[in-house]
Amino acid sequence: TAWRVAYAGGVSQLQGNWSGTFQPYPVGAPTTVSGVARFTSASGVVRLINPGGTQDDLSGSVDGSVIGGKLRTVETAGLDAILPGVLGKEMSASWPAAALQAQAVAARSYADFQIGAHVGQPYDVAIPNDFAYEGIARYDASGNKVASWNDPSLVAAVTAYPGDVRTYAGHAIFAQFSSSNGGYTVAGTMLPRLFQAHG
Repeated sequence: TAWRVAYAGGVSQLQGNWSGTFQPYPVGAPTTVSGVARFTSASGVVRLINPGGTQDDLSGSVDGSVIGGKLRTVETAGLDAILPGVLGKEMSASWPAAALQAQAVAARSYADFQIGAHVGQPYDVAIPNDFAYEGIARYDASGNKVASWNDPSLVAAVTAYPGDVRTYAGHAIFAQFSSSNGGYTVAGTMLPRLFQAHG
């Protein structure tokens, strides 16, 4: 059975798909959700079905949260659990270990900075604005795996310096990074320390 939360008219409703179409659950007396609807699994991995039919395996729990009047998907997981997926989208797993390790530290530092910047919001890092990230694995609409980001070299890069964050004056630096800027950067902030990495 696939489960989802549908949001309409200011109400979130739990629905299940056990016969090819989503139906309110339980039938005849649907469960409504106020606040956050959280989906978890015993394995620690939740399969998210995207609107276009593609599917992503995500770590931890997945919430259906109403943000700005729209239902949004929020993954709650330890930072180091998602970093291999970030590295795999930003770089190639075949790149030298030192390059992958540097990217892991930069991504962790950037996320730590955003955690401080997003106090009071229901998320710390926005996808895809902050990270290129699609979870642990991606599947097509038929359920066939088309990509995976748990390569041993990516995991090793994250665990090489666990919890390592670059700081300035006691705070995480704004460690922006990009795999597509061709090496060109433009000053866009007056922060005392601005670190940019690019592939």
